[in-house]
This record gives sequence, structure tokens and C-alpha cells, in this order.
Amino acid sequence: MKQDARIWQVAVLGGVLLFGIFSLDFPLSFPVVGGTLIGAVLGEYLLGLLLRAGREPRPLSAVISALSVLLLFRSAVWWTYPLVSLIALSSKYVIRFRGRHWLNPTNCGILLSVLLLPGWISSGQWGHMAILPLALGGLGIVVLLRAGRLDSALTFLAVSALLELTRIIYYGYPLAVFLHRYNNGALWLFTFYMLTDPKTTPQYRSGRVVHAGLTALLAFFLAEWWYWKDTFLWALLFVAPLVPLLDWLQDRTRQVVHTPAEKEEFPMKRQLARATLVLVGLALLWPAHLYAFCGFYVARADSTLYNSASQVVVVRDEDKTVLTMANNYKGDPKEFALVVPVPVILEREMMRVIDPKVITHLDAYSAPRLVEYFDPNPCAPRTAESSGAVLAGAGAARNEMAMKRGAQALGVTVEAEYTVGEYDIVILSAQESEGLETWLRQNNYNIPAGASQALAPYIHGDLKFFVAKVNLKEQARSGYTSLRPLQFAFASPRFMLPIRLGMLNADGPQELLIYFLTKQYRVEVTNYRNPKLPSDQEIPAYVKEEFKKFYTDMFLTATTKENQAAVFTEYAWNMGWCDPCAAEPLSQPELESLGVWWLNESPEAPVPGIMPMPRPIPGGGMPAFVTRLHVRYDAQHFPEDLSFKITQDDSNFQGRYVIRHPWTGATTCRAGQAYLQELVKQQEARAQTLATLTGWDMQQIRTRMPAMAAAPEQGWSGRIKALFKGD
Repeated sequence: MKQDARIWQVAVLGGVLLFGIFSLDFPLSFPVVGGTLIGAVLGEYLLGLLLRAGREPRPLSAVISALSVLLLFRSAVWWTYPLVSLIALSSKYVIRFRGRHWLNPTNCGILLSVLLLPGWISSGQWGHMAILPLALGGLGIVVLLRAGRLDSALTFLAVSALLELTRIIYYGYPLAVFLHRYNNGALWLFTFYMLTDPKTTPQYRSGRVVHAGLTALLAFFLAEWWYWKDTFLWALLFVAPLVPLLDWLQDRTRQVVHTPAEKEEFPMKRQLARATLVLVGLALLWPAHLYAFCGFYVARADSTLYNSASQVVVVRDEDKTVLTMANNYKGDPKEFALVVPVPVILEREMMRVIDPKVITHLDAYSAPRLVEYFDPNPCAPRTAESSGAVLAGAGAARNEMAMKRGAQALGVTVEAEYTVGEYDIVILSAQESEGLETWLRQNNYNIPAGASQALAPYIHGDLKFFVAKVNLKEQARSGYTSLRPLQFAFASPRFMLPIRLGMLNADGPQELLIYFLTKQYRVEVTNYRNPKLPSDQEIPAYVKEEFKKFYTDMFLTATTKENQAAVFTEYAWNMGWCDPCAAEPLSQPELESLGVWWLNESPEAPVPGIMPMPRPIPGGGMPAFVTRLHVRYDAQHFPEDLSFKITQDDSNFQGRYVIRHPWTGATTCRAGQAYLQELVKQQEARAQTLATLTGWDMQQIRTRMPAMAAAPEQGWSGRIKALFKGD
């Protein structure tokens, strides 16, 4: 057992799991963790007994599988975790070739469970802190030196890095994108603890190199051409059938003498491991800057543009998307235009403008809320009261044919032109970013510095450009003094939101609120850490008068704790109901105006273990799940556009803060005296909570709170007087 690498793996994976639970808020309780581990060990013995495998059970392997499931798999239903572990262990006994299992059990179990059970892979939970990948990488190398699979990890990393660098050079991304991709704990966990499993990788070095290289290549292909998520896990599953084939081929061609090289992975392997660790550390910690919304504003003349807070509503189901953009632009509408990368040429019938009131209603419904309660009379029966608290300048008439000829000369194609509401819209495609930048400048737009470099990746990615400008005559005819939200729909497997262009003309960090409307489940970010906003905290009552300042300071403190590189979930709830409601749920006409098209569809047959989508509530809300994300982003901390996935999590969450007004009446009974003593402790705890959430000065918080003196301890005579007084 001294040389058994599995002991190292259990130690490392267990430590990483504890780090995730305590530092990264993994939604795992200790009963779930304990039940999964115990269930996996018992399952290993039970499977060996039932299937008569002819070998001793391996509890360490079962623990490793269970820990890996807890690290990668997420579910809102507790029983899925031990079941996934059991599926993983079963694959070792059922799927075998020449006396060996050739599917990585954890990988197989997780992917099968994603297809069959209410769960998903949460790759964005790790965040992008350099210290975590360094720890995983360093300790992983230690494990590999004992398990003898360092060549697999190095080959996978080398091929992946080469492909990623090629992609970055082709698209014109900055180096920060490369560093961001590899500063991810899930990737390092896969590389060092799944890809390098001695039991499910080829026996010979050349076979392992081929296996790891093909895994990296297929993962890259699935992500780049099919836009899959978690592609390295799927690639490992698809390449797995090659493992017995590679071993069989090499057994036939290899001179069976003795192969001491298989025992020692490389000459000077320890020096190589140290060098690799240093190189990984340098790559992850290398400073990078990138000037990175869903389109950027461009202006004529020298107007300064601000895009400090924007709202986007995304309706998504399968590969269909309806996107509504509302921005808080303040200024002369004739000075501005909006440029947005889009995946397809948009049809006129797939665009419209909508009433901004519906987005205001959605914002109010999903906003973090303050709830107040009033403490009851401690000397009376307990009854509690509670109350809850785009766009573009119209240009002068132009010669349409001349504009098209000039565009073609620059490699720019005007794919379509429409007038939608108060907007003139042009759909462009371009062959090179310089030509597109020149076209925009020739059409009287003052493009921000760096536009050409920022546009290049979208052009190479074969995206089109949606350019909207305000038609002043149509705006005057509409009667609206402000610009209405612009909405368009398309079908594409890409589930992302371009934010990098918005940093070109940004005046400091940008605020972005994204509201997702899906059929049943929450949406999360896959390429950045996506924690929940601190919630259900009791704070002092005086915050009611300055809740706006409290929220802004609390959100700033939360982003600082996450190294300013996280996207926060502020709300996740089915529109059918709310508790408490900050505003009434949206009606069916309102949801349909946002593009929700499935409300009149027949409900699907229920899946065991999954709550069915509720039917419309008469006179109330409609069955659509709302996810509200809030991100404060800048060029340094968000080098990549936001990428999303629909989870299978329908649990409820809301940013909620509680104030309690103390009882101010008589407290002559024993319970009243105890209440006053406890109230002093509660007030201090609320002050501490407020200081932690906002960073406010503790002494100033105490001075703002009413002084609370604890009730003096009563002796026998005092208690008798209080008792007699009650008669």
C-alpha cells in the first residue's frame, strides 16, 4: 500500500473537495458527501459479489470515483450522487475486454448520468484562480510519478495548448484568452486524475501518446465546430474504444522480451516534473490585459460614449434564442449606433421593438429584495406581521448603390437592410476587420481605438454584424422620447453573449444584468465562476432608508472577494410563483412580448425524480423559469465572452435581506426579559453581518443603530412581582 498511487489521489481529491465546500461554496452537504462515499464502497463490494468478478473489491478505487463525482457532477436531488457513483463502478464490471475495463468509470458514470438523471456538469464552479490549478497540477504530478502516466498528461496538455494557440492566432485573440482557458480547475482535475487512470489508458507509452493526443484533438473539434460544453469529458469517452485496440496492436508487433522503460516513465522524470510545474505556474500567473457587451456603441463627431449599465433578456430553449437589448443610454439619439455580432443573417420578420415597461417589470420582479418583519409581543401568543418590501443616430439620406459598391471594395457585404420601429438596421458580413472598420468610419462613425483588433475574432468566426441606427422620423412618429428595446430571434447552437466589444468605449467597469427565460431550469455560466449573491442575511433596520447604497456596496464587496472575475446569480425562480414577490409575476402577454413562445404548448410527460413544469396560474404568473445574472466586468478580468448552459436545477434562489423591528412595548413577563437579553446579541450580530457584507465601518454602524440595554437579571422578588402583576 505504500506505493499505491490511489492513496495520494484520495488525499488530494478529498482536500480539493473540502476546499470547494468551504471556499468555493460547492452546494454539497456533509450528509450527501458521506452518503456518497459510503454508498460507493458498499457498492464496490456488492457488485463484486453479485457479478462474481473473480477479483478482490477495491474500496480505494470506489472512493476515488465517488470523490470525482462530487467534484464534477451537480444535481438538485441528493440521491443522484450515490447513484452516479454506482453507475460509474458498474461500468468496470459490465464493460470489459480481455479481462480489463477500458472505460474510465467516473467519466462514463457522469456522462451517462447527465443524459439519464437530473444533473449536469458544472465546469464554471472552480473559478479561475491561479492557485487552484497550480495545486491540482503540482499534486497531480506527484500522483503521476507513482502511477506512471506522466506521458499522457504532458501529451494532452501539449496538443491542447498547440491547438488553442493556433485558434487564438487565427481568430486574433490576445494571449489573455489562452491563459483564461487554462486557468480552470476542472481541466486540471481531468488531466491529472481521469485521463491518466492506469487501468483505462494504453499499457505502452506510444499508445498512451496517441490516446492522449486524439482526446485533445477531438475535444477541440467538438468545442470549435459543434459548440459542445465539457468536451474533454466527451472526447475521453469517444476515444475509449481505442484503448484495447492500441494494446492489441502493440502486443502483436512488440518483441516480448522485457520493457524496463515502462517502469520508468522518462529519464530524469523528477526533473521534468519540476520543470513542468514551473512552466505551468509561469503561464498561469503571466500578467495579461485585454480591452474587451453585447455590441459596442459607435458615434459620430467626438461624443464620449458610456455603456455603464445594460440589460439583456435571453429566451432560450434547445438551440433557439430570442434576445432583447435595453441600454441606459443618455444622450442625443442621432449621435449613436449599435454594433452586435450575430451568428446568422437575421430576417426582417425575426426583429421588432418592444415596450420597455416589460423589462422594467421583469427587473422589479427578479431584483434583490429587502424584507422586514416586526417582532411580536414576547409576552403574548406568537403572531408575526411581515411585509415585503441601442442605439443609433439617424444618418442623412445616402445613395444606397454607392454605399454597397464602397462596401464591396472593402470586403464588406451588406446582407440585408430593414427599418424596424425607430431603427434603421443593416446586417453586414466582412472578410477582414480593417475593411469593416473602414466602412464604419466612411459612414460617419467615430470608431473607438482598437476596434479592428476586437472585431477580427468575430469575422474569423464567421459571425455577421447587426448595425442599428435611429431613424429620427420614425422615432418622432412613434411618440417615444427614449429608445425602445430592440429584439431579434435566431437559431444557433452557440449559447453565448459577446461582451468584449463593449470595453472599447467603456468608462470604467461595466454593469450588465442578464435575465434568462427558460422552460424549467436555471442557467449558469460555464467559463467564469458563477456564485450566488450573499442572501438571507439579517441586517440592521436603518438600512431600509439606504437600501440602494447597501446593495451597491455589498455587490462591490462580493466581486472583490471573487477577484472581480465572477458572474453572480441574483435570482432563480419559476415565474409561476414567488415568495416574497418584489413585484407581480409577468403575465402571459408580457412574457410573449419578451419572446417566450412555448406557453401554449402541451406539457411534456413528467420524468421520474424531476418536478414537472407547472401549468399557468389563472390571473397570475406563467410557467417560465427566470435566472437573473449580474456581472461587473472590465478588460483585465473578463478576456472572453460569456458562455452559458441550461442546467437541470429548478431549485429556488433569491437575493433577500431581512430587517427585524424589535418589540417596543412592555416586557414584564419572564419571556420578555429573556427577549431583551437576546435582542442585544442579535443586534450585534446584525451589525457584524452588515460590516462583513459591505465593508462599512463597524463603529459607524453601531452609532446608527438604536441603543439596546439588556434587561437586568431578576431575583426571586422581582419575578414574584412580575407574576403577581400579571393577575
